[in-house]
Amino acid sequence: SLGGVGATPEGFPSVYSVVGGMALSALVPDGTQFRKIGKKILDGADFRDPQGGLDAMRDGFGILEENLPAATVAWRTKNWLPAGAQVVNARLRNIEVPTLVVAGSDDNFLPSKEEAKRLCAEMPNCSKKVLKGGHFLLDDRVNLTQIILDSPLDPLKRPVYDPITDWVPPSAEELAVAVEEKVKPLRRLASPIFFSTGADGKAVRGLRKLPVAAPDKPVLFVANHQFGGLDLQVIIPQLLEERGIA
Repeated sequence: SLGGVGATPEGFPSVYSVVGGMALSALVPDGTQFRKIGKKILDGADFRDPQGGLDAMRDGFGILEENLPAATVAWRTKNWLPAGAQVVNARLRNIEVPTLVVAGSDDNFLPSKEEAKRLCAEMPNCSKKVLKGGHFLLDDRVNLTQIILDSPLDPLKRPVYDPITDWVPPSAEELAVAVEEKVKPLRRLASPIFFSTGADGKAVRGLRKLPVAAPDKPVLFVANHQFGGLDLQVIIPQLLEERGIA
């Protein structure tokens, strides 16, 4: 491995650092970034001091070895990557939150454009934006905020929630859990009794005389609550359980 070729003279970068650094330099930037980097290097270069230029080059190549040793790269690609990809890929179809994938069309380092297409095919609520650029995509040419605002996951275009028309009654399972955990303790403490009155004026025990709501015949239940509204915690579940009135 390149990391094993480390027997270089003291003060010189390893073969891994040189070859790896050159590969990254060639693959990560796109054409525009390459030109900007080259211009910055030439503008800052002092051709009267060749030794200083060599020292800077040596230090630059040494960054890779210091921050990402070859052994670390090998371990991550052989151990982390396969296991991590297996775990993540199996869960992609369960991600329901709106997701935006931004990829570069000219990425020479990784197949970002193809990966964006694959992710959007796997995730149910995913959209993609492919931009002209390479692997290091989000530079000063990209307005990520505007991309998000123009995408389907725009946080400023959320539908307004109407507490009346958009309200959804609890499921039978949710109601059962709420009654068991929160209502039954109050029922045992207060022992509430409910009566309802029919069209004939007779009161009966229970709420069976209350009308049942229908799609074309809604029912509005109006009542005064006691101090603190504690009685609501037993009245509302009783209406839901006996008559389906929410």
